[in-house]
Amino acid sequence: MFDLQGSVEWIGDDILEREQYLDFLRARRFRQTLLCRKEIALRHRVTPDDMEALCFSAPATPVEGGQVKGLRGVCITAAHEAVYRVVAALGETYPLPLSFEELVPYAGDPAALRDVLFGLACGGFANLHVFDFPCEERVTARPKASRLAQYQASQSKFVTNACHHTVEVDDVGRLLLLLMDGTRDHEQLSQDLAGFPETPPIESIREYLPGCLEWLASMALLEA
Repeated sequence: MFDLQGSVEWIGDDILEREQYLDFLRARRFRQTLLCRKEIALRHRVTPDDMEALCFSAPATPVEGGQVKGLRGVCITAAHEAVYRVVAALGETYPLPLSFEELVPYAGDPAALRDVLFGLACGGFANLHVFDFPCEERVTARPKASRLAQYQASQSKFVTNACHHTVEVDDVGRLLLLLMDGTRDHEQLSQDLAGFPETPPIESIREYLPGCLEWLASMALLEA
């Protein structure tokens, strides 16, 4: 991976000038600025040691040539085996993030993981998070869709999950989200879903419902 942050050391210590050049290098068209009170001491230099307090998320899509594609089209190839293990773990839970502690076993030890995550973050492959997202990651006996997803499903096939990502659902998925208010168990969901016109027979719904619910949970569309 190419470290853009390290590639502009020649600019000097002017933060605004450095960020302007990074905008050019990354073709960044939208500038985000975090405003802080003047009494807060700012530290612009991020180091591998800062990784321990964060969470990380990234898709992991295999592409030709043995590469793995993450966020923003960034690809890695010919990396250390530990990098591939960490990336695979992130891909399994995406869009939900994993904490530093959860990723340590994949890298082998904390020191190695700090370097791996620092490289993934600087290269744009992974996103950083300061907290996990508030959603139900498991399918419960009476699953409940997020209230925002329910509202959006009543009007569109595009809904927003707990990670602030847009998720597209089909017509049956929209109906299922509307029924998932936390009062129905799996059998009641099957029966009520089968009552809508143009839905599959109840036998098919019972067969495929567990997988559908697991998918909705993996998309961060359920709440406790």
